[in-house]
Amino acid sequence: MLQMLHEILLPALVPGLASTLVLVLAARAWRRDRPAEDGTLPPLHSRGAWTLPLLVPGALALAFWSQERMLPFATEAPRHRWHWVPVAIAAAAAPALVAAFTPRPQTLVRRLVASIVLALLVALPAGLLLELPGLDAPTSRALVAAVAFALVLLTLPPAAVRPGPALPWTLMLAFTALSVMALQANFAKLSLVCAAPSAVAGAMLLAGIPMRRWTVGPGGQAILAATLVILAAAGHAYDYAELGAGLWLLAIAGPAALWLFEVPPFRSRDGLAVTLLRCSVGAAPALAAIGLALLRTMAGDDPSGGGGDDGIYGGLGG
Repeated sequence: MLQMLHEILLPALVPGLASTLVLVLAARAWRRDRPAEDGTLPPLHSRGAWTLPLLVPGALALAFWSQERMLPFATEAPRHRWHWVPVAIAAAAAPALVAAFTPRPQTLVRRLVASIVLALLVALPAGLLLELPGLDAPTSRALVAAVAFALVLLTLPPAAVRPGPALPWTLMLAFTALSVMALQANFAKLSLVCAAPSAVAGAMLLAGIPMRRWTVGPGGQAILAATLVILAAAGHAYDYAELGAGLWLLAIAGPAALWLFEVPPFRSRDGLAVTLLRCSVGAAPALAAIGLALLRTMAGDDPSGGGGDDGIYGGLGG
């Protein structure tokens, strides 16, 4: 029982508490930051720019180690193909970390170019480093990288300038949906790994409480969006329940849906009603994916046969 509690709580509880502590302390240090010349507020990590691009892969590495008792290339070479997941996420964190330290460009053209370059650099590890069954062909790798590029690019505008809880809330539910779906697909280890970035997103919500207005920032959002795509690709590759690629894409579509609120008439509107609407729209894809996944697994056969003797807490060799 103690071992089971350790395997369940460590991937989510420890990253969540640690991330909350780091972000809340940082939020107190950043409270005196002044708005930029264009009126936008500094990102949550404007002074401690290293936080989110390091907290996300760090939390995921802790969750991975709690399941496998190893870290790829840190302790030994990857033993299974899904062991490349934390490697790809760590590689994607490098350009996100650079972006976190880079001042936001002042002109629209420069912001667009910077966003495209950041999205491209963060998406490349998803296509180059992942070694997943059924997704190792060049066309499949290119497709995964393209999805990562699109999700990062679409979610950068609200991450850079939109204050409030909608984006962290949406990210938390998206990672939670992946966790639930991975469990339904009989990949319990991935399910617990997905709990780590979900805990970090939850910590972002708590860290925002001391501040009346705050934003995630492009560096943090880039690594969070790339992590969503990489984990969704891993879930689809080991989808013994045959949930379908469309359902995995639906689970991570919530952050992209928030882009709708960056165009008129919603862009200039604020207040409780609009915030609740943003949260509802962002949550809808993840909640729909969870519901559809549960319906499909209840209506179909037991998917455990595809995973051999892995069971709920067993390993999945690639």
